[in-house]
Amino acid sequence: EMCYSIIAAVTDFDCWHEEKVTTEMVINSMKKNSANIKMLIEKAVPKIPKTRNCECSTALKGAEI
Repeated sequence: EMCYSIIAAVTDFDCWHEEKVTTEMVINSMKKNSANIKMLIEKAVPKIPKTRNCECSTALKGAEI
């Protein structure tokens, strides 16, 4: 009964990048992605309502174990 979301970040773009991709380029991309993801989480978490009315809040209603 937990709401969740996925954050995906591209770090290795050699499948479409025309020049040779180096390890340094991938690491720099990862660092930039990490900073952006941290900022996203810091801004998004406070917006999560304390009371939820979504379907996932009662997803286990009637479940049997």
